[in-house]
Amino acid sequence: MLADARLLCMYIVPFTKKLLLLMVFLKKLSILNLVVALAQLCFATGAFGQTAAIYGLHPRPKVAFVRTGLTDFQITKVVPIFIPDVPQPLTVKAIGFLQSILKNRIGDTLRLRLQSSYSGERPAIFIGEPVASPSLAAALAKVIPMGENLPTAGGYILDVESDLLLLAGSDPEGTFNSVSTLSQLILGSTGKIEASHIWDYPDFPRRWIYSSHNLLVPTQVKALETIEDSMVMHKMNGVSQNDFKYTILDRMQSNYFANVDSLKTYSQNRNIEIVPGVMPIGYSEGLLIHDPNLAEGVPAFAKYVIESDTGRLLPEPGMTLPNGDFESVTNNQFTGWSFYDGPNQSVFVDHATVHSGATSARCTTFSAGNVNGNCRFNRSLNCKPYHYYVMTCYAKTDQLNPTSVQLLAIGYDDNNNSRTLTSTQYSIPTTSNGWIKMQVAFNTLNFPHVYVYTGLWGGNKGTIWYDDFQIREAGLLNVVRRGGAPLWIRNHKTGAAFKEGVDFSPVVDNVFAQANGNFGLDHNPAVLHRLSTGAIKNGDTVDVSFFHALTTISDTSGYGQATVCLSEDTLFTLLKDEIDRVDQLHHPKKFFMQHDEIRVIGWDSACVSKKESAAALLAENTTRCSQIIQQKHPGAEVIAWNDMFDSLHNAVNNYYLTNGDLSGIWNLIPKDITMMNWNYRYIDTSMRPLAALGFSQMTAPYYDVHDTYTIRNWRKAMEGIANVKGMMYTTWAADYSYLTAFADYAWGLAPYIIHKPIDSSALVGLHSGDSIRVRVQVLADSYDASDVITSVYLKVYTGVIDSIPMRADTGTGWIGSIHQSQNFSYSVTARNKQGLSHTTPQYIVALTPSGVANALARSEDAMKVYPNPANETTTLGLTLSKGGLWHVKIFDILGREVLSEAKFTGAGQQRVTLDLSALPVGSYKCEAITAGGTFTHAINILR
Repeated sequence: MLADARLLCMYIVPFTKKLLLLMVFLKKLSILNLVVALAQLCFATGAFGQTAAIYGLHPRPKVAFVRTGLTDFQITKVVPIFIPDVPQPLTVKAIGFLQSILKNRIGDTLRLRLQSSYSGERPAIFIGEPVASPSLAAALAKVIPMGENLPTAGGYILDVESDLLLLAGSDPEGTFNSVSTLSQLILGSTGKIEASHIWDYPDFPRRWIYSSHNLLVPTQVKALETIEDSMVMHKMNGVSQNDFKYTILDRMQSNYFANVDSLKTYSQNRNIEIVPGVMPIGYSEGLLIHDPNLAEGVPAFAKYVIESDTGRLLPEPGMTLPNGDFESVTNNQFTGWSFYDGPNQSVFVDHATVHSGATSARCTTFSAGNVNGNCRFNRSLNCKPYHYYVMTCYAKTDQLNPTSVQLLAIGYDDNNNSRTLTSTQYSIPTTSNGWIKMQVAFNTLNFPHVYVYTGLWGGNKGTIWYDDFQIREAGLLNVVRRGGAPLWIRNHKTGAAFKEGVDFSPVVDNVFAQANGNFGLDHNPAVLHRLSTGAIKNGDTVDVSFFHALTTISDTSGYGQATVCLSEDTLFTLLKDEIDRVDQLHHPKKFFMQHDEIRVIGWDSACVSKKESAAALLAENTTRCSQIIQQKHPGAEVIAWNDMFDSLHNAVNNYYLTNGDLSGIWNLIPKDITMMNWNYRYIDTSMRPLAALGFSQMTAPYYDVHDTYTIRNWRKAMEGIANVKGMMYTTWAADYSYLTAFADYAWGLAPYIIHKPIDSSALVGLHSGDSIRVRVQVLADSYDASDVITSVYLKVYTGVIDSIPMRADTGTGWIGSIHQSQNFSYSVTARNKQGLSHTTPQYIVALTPSGVANALARSEDAMKVYPNPANETTTLGLTLSKGGLWHVKIFDILGREVLSEAKFTGAGQQRVTLDLSALPVGSYKCEAITAGGTFTHAINILR
């Protein structure tokens, strides 16, 4: 199929063959799985209480009007579609998509004909880009309001008359967007399209979704394709596709690649770009499947005594909870705690429901013991720095309202410095029907003291019991073994060093080594064995220094997010292989690096030996990752989440378990990385510093917040920021229920203007001093109940600019008057309560000095102008009876001379090429003064 599309665009292929190939391509194109209910919702009465179909479009057009007095355009099987002689690849897809919609609606596709064969027949449909299609440009020039030009990139004009339908894109992207709009009109009709005119463009070029669909599962692929059906109807054009398998493509079978190929074809035919998510440096489980020992290692010390050739861990005595089993009770209160919330108010001694022993702690009526509803048990303990522990507690619930249940450790020193050492995210059921074991690991880092908690924060309903809160030293649990994370053992008394493989057996945590990046806490640690031929003796006490993996955002079993070491050289070999495979799979133009929420940085020797700041370590990793992508796919765009590079987000000192300061990293990384900004806490301010530093950005609204408020706020924050490329609908729960609202905001914002421009020919009989009545309808933001239109005004251009306020009429209507007796142009600007404004094109009204309307003459005379409409240049052709000076002047619609050139030519057929690149798009009068007479011709400039 793709080969067919490419062939269509090869200039060496005869046009007849291209047309045949295009028909083959369209026959292969699958019919959209359209949801009829969606179309009915959009078009039954219109989203704004109007009957005209244009009112129900999603997204709303920037400017539109109904062509009153004309009958509908009837799409039947005999209507031909005139296509460009040499269509661009994306234009081919637009034609194919339109045909699939027609097949779905009227039961058949339409005949395709080349635009060069057009001889004036009606009815007809034209599609393409006027700048490359002279027939379409000529047809468009006859129907568009004077002064209106093609919109900016991605924009289009959709014009519907009784027997002519024009789909004119500013570029191929705009052509596809015009088809998306027409498709909505087709689906909301019975084949009749209301005579209307739409002038529209996107505010930003990218309108994406975030997808984590599992492409190994056919139903997941189908689910994503169904989402793409909605996307293409709403002019969305990208999927950030983050399949976990991109990191393990070497392990995938042929069925996986067949699924990906199917999705690629489906997406390409709908103008939806797949941008793969690669290099998961923050959530690194996929990379760690290849080698668990690439996990960032945190340093730890432990003491063992050798007994019967085997090491037995000697725990530090200060890290024992005195009443973690809740068995010690005095005066009906638990002893041994530094504090606990609400004794006998929200916390009670319970003898009936226990995990072990005779008592447990029952917590209920939480606000009675703490105004915030907290119900926590806390103990301060003395510890040694860089020791490694596992905390465990059992909990049972009954009708507990969802809340924050945690195990928490906070390290502190004698100078009031402190740091949170754990981060848990427990999913506790409302009623557990038994006891739940909760676990978390922590390292004391450089702290001599630690606060430990088990408890609940923000409780408001139900009951939770606690029992058997324990802390144990972990030992060689999830020990990391690689060059950048060395292990050594010394005699505790003498300090003599021992050699692995000589004095003791290799230390390996076999469960960890096979854990595929998920490092739980419920297995035995690596065992320390002495070798009988070595220097370690039974009875010796040894000190062990090692590095262990440490997960964050842990669940009840201790599983959580694991991060790779940023500096280990073998990591980059693995990443290069990943990029090679992903590039072969997708051939993408963009790669989305997953440098996101990197919570453990800079502890093992691979990082520490560099003697660099945390910011420099991450910047070096980021730069190398970007270079790997560029080396494989030169010119590819690299995208990254902003959080780890934004000093208003996660790029701060001591972020989670980062060893040092990430502040200022945005000065150390390549500025050609596009930042995907999700800093929802600082929506209004987070974008400006990154823009000032030269970064391009996209925004990532929604985040499973079930309203349009945050989407709207993100979109408004993008106004006035340099180098913003668009928005990405971001959901972690695969919830696409707000996709339509997102698409509306991603395309543009209110106000929306419905306005039929002044028709000069309708002003016949106008006298000097008469007023020209102007009516517009302006629509506010339908998702914001508080939004209203605050002002609408006319800008009238006659050499000077007059601003004329319009007054509110009935409903959403506004009315104003223009008093002119000369040629003028005007635009309409509307502003809403949100502080946003939109302006129509600058329309031209041509009046003779006597006041009788008279548009610029468009009849051809003895002078030929080609191409016309023109783009950058046009050529004048004349047959002269006399040679001599040939003077050319061009005047704008207001009669002002805007270009003047003098040429000396001979007699006979003459041609003069004019450079129009400095002139804005619009309508002009060309006058050629020659020895044989003066000739005039209208010129239209379109770009």
